[in-house]
Order: sequence, then structure tokens, then C-alpha cells
Amino acid sequence: MQWFGLTISLKKTKVMAQGTDFTPSIHIGDYDLNPVSHFQHLGSIISFNLSLEPELNTRIAKDAGVMSKLAKAVQSNNNLMDNT
Repeated sequence: MQWFGLTISLKKTKVMAQGTDFTPSIHIGDYDLNPVSHFQHLGSIISFNLSLEPELNTRIAKDAGVMSKLAKAVQSNNNLMDNT
């Protein structure tokens, strides 16, 4: 689909309704957009039920991974003293 020189990728375009049990059904030409329960936008997870739990779980998991790598780097560094 092309409007004003812009191209929309229908395969990548998803649809979601928030705060409702209604599953949207959107058709563009002969193509039906896929409904999803959550998606990632600008690094944040957005869910259909307005819950922050998926976003918080993802952030905690990422932070735990970084802290684990940092702990290993600090523990194995012989140049660091205990009081540092």
C-alpha cells in the first residue's frame, strides 16, 4: 500500500486494542492485519490489558544479566581492592 510516497509494510503491521475484550479486525485491501496481545515499541512492551508486568519482567531480566556480567568483571579484577 502506498500513500503520499510512503510505503506501509502490511506483513509487519499489527493491530491491538487496549483495555477491552474486543479483538479488532482491520482489513486493508485483501489483507487482514494480525491482532496481537502485546508488542515492543521504542524499547517498551505494550500489552492489551494495560499491565506493566511484561515490561517490568523484561527490564528485571535485562538488569539481572548486566549485573551478573558486572559482578564477574569486578570479582575477577585483581586491581580492585575490597575498600574500592
